[in-house]
Amino acid sequence: MDALTGCRDNQRRPGITRRGALCALGAFAVATLIPRRARAFSATGMIDVEGGRLEYAVRGRGPTVYMIPSFGRGCEDFDALADALVQSGYRVVCAQPRGAGASTSERPTLTLRDMANDAATVLMKVGGAPAVCLGHDFGQRITRTLATEHPRLVKSLIMLACGGRIPMNPQVRRAGQLCFELSLPWEIRKAAVRFAFFAPGNDPTPWKDGWYPQTSRLQGASAAEPVSAYWAGGGVAKALVIQGLQDASAVPENARLFKADFPDRVQLVEVDHAAHALLPEQPRLVAEAALKFLKHHA
Repeated sequence: MDALTGCRDNQRRPGITRRGALCALGAFAVATLIPRRARAFSATGMIDVEGGRLEYAVRGRGPTVYMIPSFGRGCEDFDALADALVQSGYRVVCAQPRGAGASTSERPTLTLRDMANDAATVLMKVGGAPAVCLGHDFGQRITRTLATEHPRLVKSLIMLACGGRIPMNPQVRRAGQLCFELSLPWEIRKAAVRFAFFAPGNDPTPWKDGWYPQTSRLQGASAAEPVSAYWAGGGVAKALVIQGLQDASAVPENARLFKADFPDRVQLVEVDHAAHALLPEQPRLVAEAALKFLKHHA
């Protein structure tokens, strides 16, 4: 198990150790890939899927990384990470989930298999499979379902916030629901976003926007599906889990259980000072861990 805390630990000791110097060099290298202002999601086009249409974007050239956002959220969450990957020689593909952006659905609810089939349709149409499939929280449930249902399309998995096995605290769940009530004043929603998704001391403002109520309604019923249906993620593909240590929505023990279940397949990186929203909380550390994994598994 890796823990992205080494650089900070070395700062507490006198002198500069070799490990500390390497940490500093690595942080500098990744910092050059994370722009001050990430390029916003810009659609490439639309793709027909069964019972709907999806807005999608393709950026860069190289091995394909297919990204799936978290529950009720859109591809813009990945803007900074996508920039880092594209600049490092990867091709990034992301489709807005149904109900987000210009994506539509003729169905009132969706199963995890429906959403995995959407991802499979996009991958087959834009090319690049087998791809590294990267999912954030709810998105990683879809990536694991995709690896189970369409193993030939998945080369490896990157999972940001590994939930599923341990139930969410009811107070955290209620705070998460308040985030989608866009008629509420931001100050009320801000408190809910901070409580449910950000580590103490981290600014929740980056997640002021990006909440799609229709998408959350479409995806909501799938929460009742059995964890056993997707937990193994196909049982073959190598996987990286990047887990915020202060995550109250997908608590770290979920990731540790997944690692324990599949020790030969799974790498676990735990990120301090990060909760569920680890993408805006610790963008450099997330990019660093993802790029290290991609070097060997893309």
